[in-house]
Amino acid sequence: MPDGSWREFSLSSVARISHLLKELEPFSENIATSYAELLRVGRPDKKYEAIGISIDALQRMIAAGDSSYDLVLRPGDRLMLFDREFIEKKPVVGLEVRGQTPLFTNYAAGMKISDLLRAIDVELPDRPGSVRINRRQLSGTKIDSSSLLVDLSAVRRGSRRHDVELQPFDVLMIQP
Repeated sequence: MPDGSWREFSLSSVARISHLLKELEPFSENIATSYAELLRVGRPDKKYEAIGISIDALQRMIAAGDSSYDLVLRPGDRLMLFDREFIEKKPVVGLEVRGQTPLFTNYAAGMKISDLLRAIDVELPDRPGSVRINRRQLSGTKIDSSSLLVDLSAVRRGSRRHDVELQPFDVLMIQP
């Protein structure tokens, strides 16, 4: 929950996302229903797999008789709910240099990679190895994550072709 609170449920009572959502209703006004994340354990690197979910879209699909996106919960799954103000009214974009804390700034329509680099004052590696944009997009009720390769040296030289327009919640990932 945005206030840092949490609750635990037995899988026998909440076997699917929709069951868990019913247990949590009614949602507070400050909860964003356009985006939530299901954090799932089980990756070999001991990090969570983040599965983005649109609660609004899921509820509409279930009401229409389509439960194809109503995920079955597993032991250790965590549903992360976010503050409506943060998700819907103050979209951000970020920059993450491997080994450093990710930094975020407010998103503005038409913002490009060069604008992000000007907005966030961080020392970038002279010769970055891999540079990509991590992007999330709604597909049904799930939020798909995609990765776009970026030629950062071309962006730094002022190439309009390589200066990609960002979308809300994009993160520029730089690995030295």
